[in-house]
Amino acid sequence: MKTVVAEAKIVKANGEHPLVAYVSEPFEEEIKEATQLTKSFLSHDTRKSTCHPLRHAALNAIRAIADYRSKETQDGDPPVAGLAGAQESEERRNGSHYLLTSLTVFLSHEPCIMCSMALLHSRVKEIVYLIPMERTGGCGSMTCVPKLEGVNHRYGIMRWRHGVGGILADGLEFDEREDA
Repeated sequence: MKTVVAEAKIVKANGEHPLVAYVSEPFEEEIKEATQLTKSFLSHDTRKSTCHPLRHAALNAIRAIADYRSKETQDGDPPVAGLAGAQESEERRNGSHYLLTSLTVFLSHEPCIMCSMALLHSRVKEIVYLIPMERTGGCGSMTCVPKLEGVNHRYGIMRWRHGVGGILADGLEFDEREDA
């Protein structure tokens, strides 16, 4: 979480919303191999600089991982382990790059409803966030997307309490008229 807070402060100083998502490289070799994630990903909200309303931190993280996996596959690295023969390449071309199965996403702020649904769709294992978003939060504040009736996946939600482990959210205030 220290990485998330430090990056959020840098991002805010550069004129962006201080919203950050971080997906760490898995520690366990089995998960690292299954997820084909050999490095960590740190992304932030870029709605201001790109003038694009969908460039939320969580969506940028999902896309960065998908782009990384897609490039690795195109460069000749093997596709996701566990799929058989020709089906492997078809599955990879068919868009499985974005799946975050077995991964934890650390967020500076509670994801909005759209990002919460994108995280659900990407099959994330769990999220950990620091600051709740009362007006737009999709993980407990406005609604709890993974608990909605009829969704076909559930993920864990944890809120990191201010000051826990020496991590403070000072300076990460966010205009409540916006969404995270």
